[in-house]
Amino acid sequence: MIQSFIFHGFKMSELRRFNISVFIKIIGRSLIGIFIPIFLYKNGFSIFEILLFYGLISIAFVALGGIGTRLISKIGAKHAILLSAFFEITFFLLMPFVVSHYWLLLILPIIFAIEMILFNISYHLIFTLDSHTKNRGREIANVGMLVVLAGIVSPFIGGIIADLNFTLLFLISAGFILLSSLPLLFTKDLYQNLDFKIKDVWKNIFKKSERGNTLSFASYGAEHIINVVIWPIIIISIVGSLEKTGLIVSASAVISLITYKIIGHLSDTLENKKLIKLGTYLHSVAWFTRIFVQNMYSIIVIDSYKNIAQKILHVPWTNQSYTLAMKNNFYEFIVRKEYIFHLSRIFLYILLGLVFWINIAPFTITLIIAGITSLGYKFINS
Repeated sequence: MIQSFIFHGFKMSELRRFNISVFIKIIGRSLIGIFIPIFLYKNGFSIFEILLFYGLISIAFVALGGIGTRLISKIGAKHAILLSAFFEITFFLLMPFVVSHYWLLLILPIIFAIEMILFNISYHLIFTLDSHTKNRGREIANVGMLVVLAGIVSPFIGGIIADLNFTLLFLISAGFILLSSLPLLFTKDLYQNLDFKIKDVWKNIFKKSERGNTLSFASYGAEHIINVVIWPIIIISIVGSLEKTGLIVSASAVISLITYKIIGHLSDTLENKKLIKLGTYLHSVAWFTRIFVQNMYSIIVIDSYKNIAQKILHVPWTNQSYTLAMKNNFYEFIVRKEYIFHLSRIFLYILLGLVFWINIAPFTITLIIAGITSLGYKFINS
């Protein structure tokens, strides 16, 4: 399968530039990421409308994924990531206007879905090829540490800026996304011949031998979006301050640095499946403990535990998914995994829409759903 790639001298110096680009991009996303659902919520959008907004992103991803996959194979992974920056910047620049132009609630999800297709698939193609099997756990942990480093200060700063002016925060985030494109201009590209059809992706999603992977990836897709969309709204409902919300996210991220380093090493020395099983149960419990948060300090304590449990789970789980990708047609595997993420989210948005429509302890029920769905991680294939 590797022979189908044209890998034009993607040397360590170029990979370093790629990681710098990703790091800058993460800073831009970390500044605003947790505040997007809060921005909509504070500007009068109901939780049902917010769920619709994010649900349309997943629907657009599934609808346009085939076109995006073919485009990536033609223009190369690096150029696809550069193109994704244009769509992400457009998304950030238009987002403040959604309050006065309601129709943007239908257009912005399509723009962001295109960005996700171009960036996510291209990023995983590059990492799958370049990561070394024996040290992949540590390499995943190192990338994860970049995410945490960017996320330690950025949410707190983002909260301060959001308190002053949300539009300014969107502009600054767009600036970082633009800046993240610069290092990529000095790297060579990676091209992948498209040797599968989208109908093969759909067939493999429901293939009997792939049921474990499908359930595991669906588990991530579902619980991750609760973490991104509903949990920030729960936090702001409790603490009432954008600055405090950012501080909570920043504070609970600090301990992740140490956890990433330890788990990255263990993932390379111990059996992934054992760590995944342990991490699955710890992570599920973390979701249930979130039901009992009452103030800023309890959120920080419980979120710190949640971050530890998540790292114990996600490093070996991600390592295992890359290992499985290399055993298969890894381009098809990566695309299939992304499809499963969004298909599970579409189902979840419908379920959560019903939960909030009934409106009987909707936040508690949502956290219980996250705890139950996260148990599916352990079913990933060996």
